[in-house]
Amino acid sequence: MIFAARLRFDDPLEATQLHGGCGAWGLLFVGLFADKNYVREVYGGGDRPYGLFMGGGGKLLGAQIVEILVIAGFVSVTMGLLFFALHKLRLLRISPEDEIAGMDVTRHGGVAYIHQDGSEHMMNMTNINGGGGGLKRGVHPGAAEDQANFGPGPQVGV
Repeated sequence: MIFAARLRFDDPLEATQLHGGCGAWGLLFVGLFADKNYVREVYGGGDRPYGLFMGGGGKLLGAQIVEILVIAGFVSVTMGLLFFALHKLRLLRISPEDEIAGMDVTRHGGVAYIHQDGSEHMMNMTNINGGGGGLKRGVHPGAAEDQANFGPGPQVGV
């Protein structure tokens, strides 16, 4: 996250750090800890490099570092071009008004969370989406049984 903040790129879900970081660690881990027997089992006999900490020297680790750099370069170039094109076509960002209101309302026509509509009760999704029928707002299946067996439940907003 510090790296993203320093480079000033917008990644609110931290997907770059998660997928890129974990993928890079996976490659480094193999270069450090690959067991000689497992490498031979997978790739066949012969003199193949294996993990640095397993006595295999640094050849495999070096190859893994090169692979990380190649992947990072490829992703940077391809995604950089894609995001540049999206930016120029004005498809990359939404308006500040849509961002504040939330895309669930402005783009999808409904609220994503029950608490946003001001109600204090459960509701049937068919009523939210205009499907009609189904249950009435504030009632869920088994509500009468729940009240009989467990009492009225918590009083929200009273």
